[in-house]
Amino acid sequence: MNKTADTKYSIHPLLAERWSPRSFDAQREISEQDIYGILESAAWAPSSMNEQPWRYYYAHRADEDSFKALWECLTEGNQVWAKDVSILMAVSMKKYFQRNGKVNRTAQHDVGLANAQLVLEALHRGIHAHMMGGFHDDKARSLLNLPEEEEVVCFIALGYKADPAHLADEKLQKREMAERSRLSIDSIATRL
Repeated sequence: MNKTADTKYSIHPLLAERWSPRSFDAQREISEQDIYGILESAAWAPSSMNEQPWRYYYAHRADEDSFKALWECLTEGNQVWAKDVSILMAVSMKKYFQRNGKVNRTAQHDVGLANAQLVLEALHRGIHAHMMGGFHDDKARSLLNLPEEEEVVCFIALGYKADPAHLADEKLQKREMAERSRLSIDSIATRL
């Protein structure tokens, strides 16, 4: 199934091909070489004062206890399909600058940049990512034993795409096969 974006203007093929599937191949694992390369790409993202406020906590599906613990932090709607991904990841941010203890107003933005690089590097390796905001913050915070100055921003599912028919839920199948769309450039940008 081709879900390449139908763009009005030319963009890099990786950007056009990036989308967030829910149907993953439960039989395929991500190699350590690939996950380290994917994480390396996040490490090189730009950040305010080079603080790199992101932290990635992850588990391979083969590490059953750790994977299940992360999976249990997800909301039901995400648990339904995320059980088949190769890697589950919780992404957090450090809210304060390490150098002076002041609030880092761009921390969440910086984490977003790191996540974007991670997602594109994964896709470059044939691995798809699906970012999730549907998680139980209290469960994730407790599981990860986070200090007050660190908070979970999102979860990321990583794996290899599977046929949408693999999804048991018919609504999810339809969403998986739906055409992609975005707001027009005029809706998101204004020339002054």
